[in-house]
Formats: sequence, C-alpha cells, structure tokens
Amino acid sequence: MKSPKNIPAEIAQRGYAYFQQNKVKNIIKINENHFSASVHGSENYNCEIQLNAQGDWKNGTCDCPYDWGDVCKHQAALWYAIQENTEQLIDMKSQIKEIKTELAKLDTEKLRELLLKLAQQSHENCEQILNLLQLGKPNAPENFAKKAKTFFSYNKYVDCIEVNEHACNKWLNELDKQSDEILAQGVLALWAEADNCIAKNDYVDEDIQDCVDNLSYFLGKVVSNRRLPENLQMQIAAHLDNILGNPYYIDYMDYVYSDCYDYRTIMWANQAKYDEWLDFLNTQIQKYQNGSTYYYEKYTLEKWKLLKTLNANEADDFFEKSMNFPAFRDMAIENAEKEGNYPLMEALIKQGIVLAEEKQKRGIVADLQRKLVQAYDKQGKIQEKSQLLYEMMFAAMLFDDELMSLYREWKQTIAPENWERECHKIAPKMKKLSRHNYLCFLREECRQPELLEMLKQSKSLSELLEFAPSLTEHQVLVLLPQFVQILRWEIEHAGSRAAYQDWVANMQNVGRQFPVFQKDLMELLETVKAKFPRKPALQEELGKLKF
Repeated sequence: MKSPKNIPAEIAQRGYAYFQQNKVKNIIKINENHFSASVHGSENYNCEIQLNAQGDWKNGTCDCPYDWGDVCKHQAALWYAIQENTEQLIDMKSQIKEIKTELAKLDTEKLRELLLKLAQQSHENCEQILNLLQLGKPNAPENFAKKAKTFFSYNKYVDCIEVNEHACNKWLNELDKQSDEILAQGVLALWAEADNCIAKNDYVDEDIQDCVDNLSYFLGKVVSNRRLPENLQMQIAAHLDNILGNPYYIDYMDYVYSDCYDYRTIMWANQAKYDEWLDFLNTQIQKYQNGSTYYYEKYTLEKWKLLKTLNANEADDFFEKSMNFPAFRDMAIENAEKEGNYPLMEALIKQGIVLAEEKQKRGIVADLQRKLVQAYDKQGKIQEKSQLLYEMMFAAMLFDDELMSLYREWKQTIAPENWERECHKIAPKMKKLSRHNYLCFLREECRQPELLEMLKQSKSLSELLEFAPSLTEHQVLVLLPQFVQILRWEIEHAGSRAAYQDWVANMQNVGRQFPVFQKDLMELLETVKAKFPRKPALQEELGKLKF
C-alpha cells in the first residue's frame, strides 16, 4: 500500500495503526473524491476527507479535539481504508438515487410506518429522525438547549462534568456564519449548560473555563446589535445580570466578569436605561464598601463616568467627594498640571501622600512623591525638591538603579561650593544601606582608593567584574590574586558539565575584559588541566577556552 504524501509521517503512522485495528467503520463515498466514515478511537468520531486527482489527501474535517494541524489520525485512518477498499465502498450518490425512486412509490401512511420502524431499531435512529423533524423550526430554544447538552459529558474517573471544547467551538463558528440572532441563542444555551457544570462540580475543568471565555467572546459580537428581537435582548440582559451576580466569576474568572459588565453597559446605553445602570453601580459600591478595594474603586469611577453624561454638576460634586481614591486624585493632579496650576497640583499630591501613608500604600506614596518632585521643579522650589529627594533615597529599599537615579537628581540640586560637605555627610548613610549600594556610590563619586579596598575583600566574581572596570590599570592588577582565588575555588567545586561550561565562560569574560590577566589565566588553565586529568568532560570544555 502506498504512503500518503500530504499527511505528516507521525500522523500517518498512528492512522495506519487505527486502520489495521479495523477501527474505521461505515465508509461512505459521497462523490468521486469525497468520503466519510466513523472512526472508533477513545470515542467515536465522524470524519470526512477529500482526495486530489492523484488520490492523496487534499483536505478534511473531523469532530475530534485534535487542533495541532490540518489532518488528524482519524482522517489518516480513513485514507488508508479507502486505499484498501476502493471497490467495496458504499456509493452514497447511487444509493440516494435508488432511495428517491423507491420513496416516490410510497404514500404518506407508508412513509410514517417506515420512519417509526427505523426509530424502533436504535436510539441513534431516534435522535436522527427527531433532528430531521425539527428542521422546520431550527431556531426553537429547545433545539439549541438540546444541542448544547451534547457537548457536555460526565467523566467518572475524575468525578466531574467535561466539555468537548473543539466540537463546541466548531458549532459556534457555524452559527456565527448564519446570523446574530442564531449565534446569540446558541451562546445562551451553551452558557446555561456551562453554568450548570460550574454549579454542580467541586472542581471546574479548565476546558469549561476556556469554553466560557470563548462564549464571552461570541456574546460580545452580538450584544450591540439593536435589531435582535426584544425577547432575545431581554434574555441576554438577564444572563449578563446573572453573571454579574455570580461570585464564581468574580473569584475565578474576573476577566469574563469584566467583559460581561462592559456588555451590560452597552445594552443599558443602547436602551437608555441609565437609572437601572446607576442602581446597579450604587448596589455594587455599597456591596464592596467594606470588601474588595479594587471593585469599590472600579464602580465608584464607573459611577462618576456615567454621571458625567447625565448631570455635569452632580458629577463634579461626586468627584470632589471621591478624592480619597487614587484614580480620582490622579485625574485631578493631571488636570492641575495641564492648567499650569502647580500650587494646586502640589496641594493635591500632599493630601494624597497623607491618605496613602494612612493606608500604608507604599507604592502609591512613592508614585506621588515623584509627582511632587515635578511640582516643586515647575515652581522652582529647589530646596524643597532637594529635601524630598534626600528623604526618598532613604525612606524605603530601592533597586540600585532607582537609588542612583534619585542620587544623581539630588546631586543636581546642591550648589557646587557645598557639594564636598554634603557628599561627606551622605556617605555614611549610603554605607548603611547595603554593600552594593555603597559600591555604586563610590563608583559614582570616583572614590577609587576606597573602592579598591572594598573589592580586595570581595568573594564575588560578578561584583569584581561590575566594579573593577572603574579602576585604573594599576589598581586592577592589584585585584589579580582575588580573581584567581575565586576562579580556582569555583572550578574545584564544579561537578557537572554545565558548571564546567559556566567556569569557562567566566574565564573568557575575565580575560576579555582585562587583557592584562590573560597570561596568568592561561597558567591557571594549565594547572587545572594537570590537576583533573580523569575528568574528560572538564578537559573537553577547557579545550574550548579562547580569549
């Protein structure tokens, strides 16, 4: 049997195994190069494939969850089955022609008897006939609900309900191609089933959460359509209200909760139901007043935005009463800066710092202090700016780059004739912060003798590499024993190829950054080679060392 040209080798191999195990059933030839079948794997999957003129796989579909490529193992299995059984395939086209001829001979009563007989043969036949009978009213809510249930199943091994996310998404995409009305009904039916799973399961499968996330996306596509029937709009609104009142979404799917709030605001605005919107916001503000700070501030800000569109005076009063929230204060500070009212900007920032300190919000305090520096700068208040920067340097632990940035900015506020005195005063405080901070300070102020003395005591190669370049060549030579001592200790304690590679990289780094060390480093290299002759991995890595 020939191998498939357009199917990846691994997929083809797994498909061939399915074919050999006789898992391909009910092969139907739809037309010349179009075939369908059911493939029995972990579940029964229905697939179709089309072949090109040479008989190779061209394209296909399958309702299995595989989504890593265009073709799955079930399609590959069907391809092999087609090659093996070409002459035995059921020709669907000719069969349909024959059925049409025979049906034309039957009256209505005989057709009823025939359908009932088929229904009595299997549950699957019953389902198919019921689906056919519903074709005249495809948009009935019960049909969507029935279809939605088919995507969810109980898994006894993990004791929870699971969703076939791939098939679910495929159905949604099909509905999306039809109309917003049909898509909305499908989304509501699926989401009702998903909510049912969430309510029943102690553990909610990630696939269900992903499914809900996808449902939120599709709902967003139709929610702004004002031409949807009024009863359907009411259903969507009720569904969104249910989501906004469900603690699960706030606790575990806040991104979906946020999207649903946005969708609900679109509907309130489209229907001009501002009083209803305002009542919701007031309820949420009261609900979170002594709870979640995030949602309390979020809904307070949302209320102000809504009031701005309804009543400017009421919005201004509400804004003034809400100045204890960072978002409102930031807007007020930004407006004062735009208007050039720097005294007001300064006053607002200082009030904000006091409030943030009371709540121990160190991050907000730091942000406001940076803005206060700008306010002082705009007003030419150099002394106040200098004092604030000095306090900021020592008020909290900062990253080295943040500290040195503040330090340089503070230094610019000091008159040149006073600098030596101020530098002498700040040095002990810098030393108390941390060794690394003090080394940065010494480098910044070019205090090379003191920097050299500290580096002579260093036990860190990274520290030497960071600060030694600030020294003169003569001073760097003084540190050679320190470099060699650290490198020797590192290789003696290395026990893996990765550690050997790191050591070689360190040697190269030191040699390239300080060429005057290269001769001594090569001597160290030869010493190491001689000391560890029975470590082939080490010897191999040492052979790669080049400056």
